[in-house]
Amino acid sequence: MNPTKIVNFKLKPKYPPSLPGQWLKFSALVWVALFCACQLLGGLPYQHQLQVFLFDNYQIQAPRERESAPVLIVDIDESSLQRYGQWPWPRNLLAQLLTKIATAQPVAIGLDIIMPEADRSSPCTVARYLPQVDAKLILQVCSLPSNDAVLATALSKGPTILGVAGLPEGPPVQLSAATFRALGTEPQAFTPYFPSALKNLASLDAAASGHAALNTLLEAGIVRRVPLVVSIGDKLMPSLALEMLRLGTASQFYQIHSHAQGIYQVDVGSLVLPTQKDGSLWVHYGHHDAQRFIAAGDILEGKVDLQQFTGKWVLLGVSGLGLVDKYTTSLREQVAGVEIHAQLLEAIYDQNLLQRPVWAPSLETALVLLLGLGLCGASSRLNPLYLVALVLTLAVGLLAAGYSVFLSQQWLIDVATPIAFSIVLLGILLTQALLHTLRQRQKLQLDLQEQRLRAAKFDGEMEAASRIQMGICPNPHSVFPNEPRLTIAAKLLPAKAVGGDFYDFFRLDADRVFFILGDVCGKGIPASLFMAISKTLVKSLALRNNLSLANLVTQANLEISRDNSEFLFVTAFLGIINLATGELEYCNAGHEKALLISALHPPQVLESMGGPAICMLDEFQYVVARQHLRAGEFLCLVSDGITEAFSLEQQQFGQERLFEVLNTALITEDAGAVVHAVYTAVHDFAAGAEASDDISILVLGWRGANLA
Repeated sequence: MNPTKIVNFKLKPKYPPSLPGQWLKFSALVWVALFCACQLLGGLPYQHQLQVFLFDNYQIQAPRERESAPVLIVDIDESSLQRYGQWPWPRNLLAQLLTKIATAQPVAIGLDIIMPEADRSSPCTVARYLPQVDAKLILQVCSLPSNDAVLATALSKGPTILGVAGLPEGPPVQLSAATFRALGTEPQAFTPYFPSALKNLASLDAAASGHAALNTLLEAGIVRRVPLVVSIGDKLMPSLALEMLRLGTASQFYQIHSHAQGIYQVDVGSLVLPTQKDGSLWVHYGHHDAQRFIAAGDILEGKVDLQQFTGKWVLLGVSGLGLVDKYTTSLREQVAGVEIHAQLLEAIYDQNLLQRPVWAPSLETALVLLLGLGLCGASSRLNPLYLVALVLTLAVGLLAAGYSVFLSQQWLIDVATPIAFSIVLLGILLTQALLHTLRQRQKLQLDLQEQRLRAAKFDGEMEAASRIQMGICPNPHSVFPNEPRLTIAAKLLPAKAVGGDFYDFFRLDADRVFFILGDVCGKGIPASLFMAISKTLVKSLALRNNLSLANLVTQANLEISRDNSEFLFVTAFLGIINLATGELEYCNAGHEKALLISALHPPQVLESMGGPAICMLDEFQYVVARQHLRAGEFLCLVSDGITEAFSLEQQQFGQERLFEVLNTALITEDAGAVVHAVYTAVHDFAAGAEASDDISILVLGWRGANLA
């Protein structure tokens, strides 16, 4: 059938059709240009937060593994404070601790502790505060070295480093530090700057082998980077990790490389450290590891093998509860500040440093430009769903590429910014597609109204066709109104408005009744038309030519095949029953096998090989079979729509369920009861599932000859 011709009606648009599309395409290109310009100028607001969130998640997914373990932390922890008293400890106790560690000859000992005031627990200070103490005793006590002097002596005997803390305000201070040799532009313009600092006592500073800044870079409560160099006043100060490396390499100075864009490298001895432009390093964090820590109390009590400090970098810090602030790492773990310095030293030693290459922003800007131009071009060729799928695919690919580079090269490449840019651009392009769709919808409104009118007319025609089809199938009550020897009933339910199943029955003479149940391949209008032709020809041959059943089927096959341009075929079960004798003559032309049922025995299959479906082989000679019905026996014919009905769970009704229904159905003298039982069982089984084929059933029963 040719499709219904749809008449197009043009609506007058409310705005010029091309204007919104042009403006949105222009706005998409403007967004690409503005974003690239902002990238070159330093980025958009919140872009840095997006970057560091991505970089943190890289580390969360693949934290650094602790390999060579070159750093140990001597921890003044809670247990040490319980044994030796609250903090601050007397400095002669710290001296004992440092002396014990130094005997093992570590590479360097860094103190993450600042002691800006004199020790109030020194002998002389304590004696002066004691009441009623003899003056001579005070003089004798004051002749003893102070705790600060004892600690200074301990500091001078080992490769020790004392720290200072840069302050955002305060008076200038004089600081000691190793020499920096600047290669290139002045580095102090790029390093973190502090006008003042909190430093140790001068006597302690003078005794230490090195001096370092303890400052870290805190971003929204998270320490991601540690500056290798800071400026305090007019003095360049190394970080604690960098100063420990200098003592470990026995270097006398540092070399700092910079250019117009910032610092890019710091050298200590033969060690080269690529940095960010402010002279900082990204810390590649590993998880908190208790094996890094040794309790200071255990060392003082002699419970620790001091040889484990030999050749190690040793950091001394305080982690006792309530004494220090905890810092959050990129792994979202809270640790003491001394552990951050330890992790940085480990990463440098194992050459497992994170780097954000200087060319990374240029690469990311180029990537944004390529994505923007590519998506703008693809939007005119792809539908919105494919465009969304493309952006999602690109996002997944970029995330995988960025994570892969992080794993293999320890590079921090920002793929979150191109992804966020693509999502915003996708929103602009989808808005363009939506407006285009709205314009098309406006144009199609009148077309839709016309199609609805045509559809309503077509539905009415189909309802009429359905009534006609059902009307040409006979009613048993009108065909056999006063025939006590025969009970017959049928049911037909097309899968669509009209279908290809049919049945028929009529008298050939006073005792013989002809019946047929057929099924045209397919469904819908073509099958219904072919069904009407097939039914009419079979009935015409049966009533007019007085043919045997075998010749009737053979002749029907020839007649129906003659004008079968669509190459359809019909399966059919045809039969003639003699009501005087109960003799049944039948031919099965490729149809479902008939079932013989009775209250006296279970359902039985009537085996027969009458021939193939009608219109399959033009010259085929069909054969018939015979069966003698006993009084009270019924013949049940069904189409494959019964056995091939499906439930909502896609289970098939099948022949076994049909047998169960027929076996348990109340067999009475009424064929209608059998039809009702089968139809009800199939209907309940399907439970609202869409019919896969037409459903038809024909049941006839012979009550006996003596009822005539």
